[in-house]
This record gives sequence, structure tokens and C-alpha cells, in this order.
Amino acid sequence: MKKIGIFLLSILIISGCGNPKLANGEEVIAQIDGFQISVDDVYKELKKIYGTNTVVTLIDNYIANEMIETTDDIIAEAESMIEMYKEQTGDQDWETLLLQSGFQNEEELKDMIINDKKKELALEKFVADNLSADDIEEYYENDFHGLMDVRHILIRPDETMEDQEEANEKAFAEAEELIAKLDDGADFIELVNEYSHDNAMDNDGLISNVNKEEYVEEFFYASRDLEVDEYTSEPVQTQFGYHIILKIHQDEKPSLEDARDEIKSILAQKTINSSEEMQQTLWADLRREHNFEILDTDIRAIYNRSFLDTE
Repeated sequence: MKKIGIFLLSILIISGCGNPKLANGEEVIAQIDGFQISVDDVYKELKKIYGTNTVVTLIDNYIANEMIETTDDIIAEAESMIEMYKEQTGDQDWETLLLQSGFQNEEELKDMIINDKKKELALEKFVADNLSADDIEEYYENDFHGLMDVRHILIRPDETMEDQEEANEKAFAEAEELIAKLDDGADFIELVNEYSHDNAMDNDGLISNVNKEEYVEEFFYASRDLEVDEYTSEPVQTQFGYHIILKIHQDEKPSLEDARDEIKSILAQKTINSSEEMQQTLWADLRREHNFEILDTDIRAIYNRSFLDTE
């Protein structure tokens, strides 16, 4: 996109610089064996190939800038991402990589990252502002809970075994044996450090701020259903293996008013991330809300087919 913009600009600069003209007055920018190409010829081809996407990008950038202020946090996030990119480049020349990616300098990359973040926030705000009160209250009643701190022991099935069903049975049986040890008075932390297959064992199996959005459902619901200082009476199976979970702390559930903004953000992100088709539909709705109108018939037809799936 950046290179296309530069090329279009060069066309505008070239036109008006004393180039020959066709009989109809169009300026010629290239010719071969008497065949001449005018500025208008190039513009029509570029419009056909890139016009619709360029228009959509410009419009979405405008909407994002209207809806979202460029805050210090957004700038800091962009700068942090650039530092991460630099670390990943290794011995490669940073300036060369920028040029190969279509950026004249680091500031252009920073501007793009900031703009992408603002578009992300604009769409989230649009979806959040259009959530119904019923949706928010339903999520609060059924799915919103105070954060939890737990310790856990993870027993992973042996992936090197040919019979994975047998591997699962052995892991389950080992987890059951550990629960029996706990029932007999064994210390949970000692069992973590001796038997757990999880990196959290380095912190005595501690996992802080367990919530529904960031943890697999089986783990979350098993943790939620425990009382503080209670451990699971049966192994909890997840995609990672078999867990024995001990709840050590439970925050109180915030009021609906205190939780409203967080719930709106959660629901908005779930909606946006549900599919690429959903994102495209939401952006079309957001453009429509801003009275987006395409006057060019060719670009409008492509937009309707590509972004609205209509003629």
C-alpha cells in the first residue's frame, strides 16, 4: 500500500512536467514503438487493482482517528513493539529491513502500528457501545466471577508411548494416587515440587488471577467450584493433562456497575474475534454509521461484492 501511494504521487509529479500529450489532452508518461501510455491509463489500472482497498483503508484510518485519541499508552505500546522487532532481527540491518518492508524510516512504522491499534480500539468501542443491557447482565450473572489464586499439580501423559490411551490412563492413575496422598495429610507444595510436570512448580504451583477468559474452561470451572483451601477430589482433565487444583484465594465478585466496562470489553472482543467474516461485517456497519458513501461506480461495485457480498 505504501509503495502504491508513492507511485501514484510520482505520477502526479510527472504529469505537468512538460510531457507530450495525446490528441485528447491526456499526458503521456511512457511509450514504446509508437504505443503511448497516459497518466489516465495508469490511474485506471491502479484503480481497478488497488482502488477499493485503498479507499477502505483511508476511510477506516479516518474513522479510527475520529473515534480514538492517540494516547501516551498507545505510543508506548508501539515503541515497545518496535524494540521487540529490533531484537528479533538479530544481525540484520534494521534500516535495510525497514526499506524492504516499504517504510522510509522507523517513524513510518511507528505511525502504522499506532494507526492499527487505534482501528482495533475503534472497532471494539463500536461493538461495546452497541451491546444490549440484557447481554451484559446475562454475562455478569453466568460468567463473571472474582479472580482466583490456586496451586495445581499437573500430570502429563507420556507422549513417547505408542498407546496414548494407555498413557492417559497411567497419568490419570498417578493423579489419583496424589489425591490419595493429600487425603492422608501430605503437603500440597511438597507434592507439587516432587511430581508436577508444569513450569508453575517453580513457584510452588501457584497460578494467580485465574479467570474464564484466559484459562481453559475445565480448569476455570473446577477452580470456581472449590471452596478456599479445598482441593479437587478427582483429577481435572484438560488439553494439557490431569490437574489437581487447590484454591487458596477468591476475590469477591464486583458489582455489575463496577464490572460493566470490563464485561463490555470482554464481550466486544469475543464478538470481533469470532471470525474474519464477523470483523468484515462489523467494519461495514461502522462505516455505514459514519455515513460512508462511494461515489465511483466501479469501486462501489467491487466494494459491494467484496465487503458486503451484494451487487
